[in-house]
Amino acid sequence: MWLDFNQLIALRQLLLLQIAYFMVMDDKKPEKTTESPKDDLDLTYDQARDILEEYLAREQVISYRPADVIEELNRKRSMVIMGHSQLRNKLETALSLLEMEVVVYESFEEALTSDFQALDLVVLDAVQGDLHAVDLLHDLIKDMVLEPTYFVLVGESEAIARTGDWDGLGKGLFLRTSINPDWVPRKIDELMKQALHAPKKAKKDDEPKVAETRPLILVVDDEELLAVRLSKVLWLSGFRADTAGDGKEAIQKVRTINPDLVILDIGLPIKNGLDVLHMLRVFSATKSLPVIILTALRTEQIEDKAKQLGVVAFFEKPLPDDVLLAKIRETLAEKEISDSDLQPE
Repeated sequence: MWLDFNQLIALRQLLLLQIAYFMVMDDKKPEKTTESPKDDLDLTYDQARDILEEYLAREQVISYRPADVIEELNRKRSMVIMGHSQLRNKLETALSLLEMEVVVYESFEEALTSDFQALDLVVLDAVQGDLHAVDLLHDLIKDMVLEPTYFVLVGESEAIARTGDWDGLGKGLFLRTSINPDWVPRKIDELMKQALHAPKKAKKDDEPKVAETRPLILVVDDEELLAVRLSKVLWLSGFRADTAGDGKEAIQKVRTINPDLVILDIGLPIKNGLDVLHMLRVFSATKSLPVIILTALRTEQIEDKAKQLGVVAFFEKPLPDDVLLAKIRETLAEKEISDSDLQPE
């Protein structure tokens, strides 16, 4: 019976702490002491294994062989994030054949509650809803939740998998959803025998770009005339501005242009404003992004939900430009103060 990863780490640590007492005791048990054993034992892996084997043999512990502990700790950890149940089960089986520990999730959002730090391999849908796996991996690496690692994207075509955007993610493999399951273990084994790509270094002749200091504001509204008019008002008021016409485009624009503030409508096509807000709060990079709601769709329930998701203001259309601009300036000033407080001295 396999122990899970956390149980194995705890077991190994407990055994190492116990056997530390026997290192200089010539096979005698240690005397009782009120001092706690140190957890920073300066042992190599081979030394730890040898001591562990000696300890278990001396104590006649036969229920779990030390070689099994070492083998279990050496198992690679993988995560499968797959919406299709049959495909998910096939991939889980394939990874088990490679003697990998497998954690399984159905959705990206569900997986985000997990620990990505110790993963050796991530296998996931190329796309789930409006969220692309490439964007998810880039965000996880950017937020230092995940190191560049081995990953497998599963989809209908390489175009859908966006293989051209894989730089900086680690070492990847694309699998079609129609692939013969019997081939999957060999494909993944071949992938993990390859060296991970090192991060690209900047070229010496690359000239530093001059940073644009004016705040960038994203206006999200499906009424194009309103969005364009508000964008012009913002440009004339000393800001930069961009627009998005639906929820999907809004999420993509936030990732690509990194705005300082978002003005968001609720009644959007594809994904409504509350859905967009929820997606923004999933990732630490946009968790604190200031959002001002400007909508004709105002109910107490919608406003309460928006405030729970951290909007800085909820306005009903139509709204005088000077009121909106005052709130934008106030919000950005507070954001600048907050950011400066987070800077190390």
